[in-house]
Amino acid sequence: MGGKSLHEAPNFVPALRIAAASNALAGRLAEAQAAMASLRQIIPTLRFSNLKELLPPFRRPEDAARITEGLRKAGLPE
Repeated sequence: MGGKSLHEAPNFVPALRIAAASNALAGRLAEAQAAMASLRQIIPTLRFSNLKELLPPFRRPEDAARITEGLRKAGLPE
């Protein structure tokens, strides 16, 4: 599902978020969906509509758009 951070701290939200998005964008949907399921277990109210509350500020809008696209592909509900 994800690298060393998730191995050492499987409930670390930033690592789960990156694992879900990056795996989805790389076409590894099973891994992306597993990371999203873990993320939603920790934050059951997480939806696309309240995603901005979870994301850190990005310097470049295209970075925020890319991670948002990945999370949507990973199965984040609207």
